[in-house]
Amino acid sequence: ALTKIHHHFGPRVFDPAQQQLDRAALRALVLKNPASRKKLESILHPLIEATVTLRLHCVHAPICLLVVPLLLEVGWHTKVDRILVIDAPDTLRRRWIKARSHLSDSEIDALFASQTNRNTRLSHADEVINNHQGRSYLYRQVDELHRRYLRAVICT
Repeated sequence: ALTKIHHHFGPRVFDPAQQQLDRAALRALVLKNPASRKKLESILHPLIEATVTLRLHCVHAPICLLVVPLLLEVGWHTKVDRILVIDAPDTLRRRWIKARSHLSDSEIDALFASQTNRNTRLSHADEVINNHQGRSYLYRQVDELHRRYLRAVICT
């Protein structure tokens, strides 16, 4: 993928000192330019899908969670049995993104605009875990859902 990214986007998205992809530069470019975002997706998504498909064929467990941040955007929701959304209010998501990635408000706005909105995401969910009341609450929800999934598998 890096060769294709370099070929299409050039050295402006690579850090010459580190000799690696400059994710911040690439993010800034694709958030400002929808055509660049589509091109990046056309490079990455087929590779990601092939890797996921290969790994899924190797799974021998009754339950497999597939973590796909852009599940609805890329149309993969039709390939899964159930959709679990880990949800948090946009204000909290903004705070986390600022702390993690140091993006500006306008960059976060562009990021959110490129994604399915919260209401649509929630409308597709079979289950929702709320991630806005601390870790212990989050872990309790995860444990309960895991038990429900296991019961469903055992009973079928």
